Amino acid sequence: EMSFSDLSDRRGGHRSMASPVDAESEYARSSGQVTNNITQISANVSRIRNMVAALGTPKDTHEMRDKLHHGIDETKLLAQDTKRVIASLGRIEGGYQGVANAERKFEQRKISEDFSKVLKTFQEVVRDSVQREKEYVARAKTRAHRSISIDSEEERLGLLDADKSHELMQMENDIEFNQALIAEREAGIKEVESTVREVNEIFKDLAIIVSDQGQMIDDIESSVVQSHDRTSAATVELKKAAENERKARRTMCCLISILVVVVVLIILIITNKI
Repeated sequence: EMSFSDLSDRRGGHRSMASPVDAESEYARSSGQVTNNITQISANVSRIRNMVAALGTPKDTHEMRDKLHHGIDETKLLAQDTKRVIASLGRIEGGYQGVANAERKFEQRKISEDFSKVLKTFQEVVRDSVQREKEYVARAKTRAHRSISIDSEEERLGLLDADKSHELMQMENDIEFNQALIAEREAGIKEVESTVREVNEIFKDLAIIVSDQGQMIDDIESSVVQSHDRTSAATVELKKAAENERKARRTMCCLISILVVVVVLIILIITNKI
């Protein structure tokens, strides 16, 4: 998982020094990995949602809950890896400049936004899972408490015959089983709540990454605009210089013409006098 110090290093300009060809290959591989991860997370979320919907129903078995928790944990790890790769995209230099570099940064921003959307869906499904499990545990505890109260009252009144005693023993066994089941579900709830907190951390890191990407895009756009302005100013100056040169040539031609006329006149005057 990427730490905030890793993010600071990225901001500080620690970038890949590979050749443009190698960097382009690395970038294509990394961006492709992110796209595949996002697709996989989306598919996982659909499966998780179906299992969450089965909580509290006859399909709610120990095996199903194990699959649910495994799916949630697997998707969390995949999300953490995706965040790491997205952060690495900004460190890959491919020799792009100006508009081409801006297009790449926009592509990174789009990838980050797509990841944020699927991560939000995952977060919502996991929270729904926690809520359903808590509701189930609350109902189970209420039923267990009622059963214990009824049995205790019958024992106090001495209303138990042999059959009733056997029934009571069975109920006590059921209560123990239910208490173990409640403990198991509460442990699962804590595990999933930990995942919710970790997903929240991923969102925080992703927000920093997206913010940095936005700043990079703004800087690139500003650089492109400034470059365009400088190019336009240079073009204007070149036009002015060309125009001044044409004017200077015309002036020179006029002066030469006048000088020629004066010389001719002087020659004619001298010739007439002779």
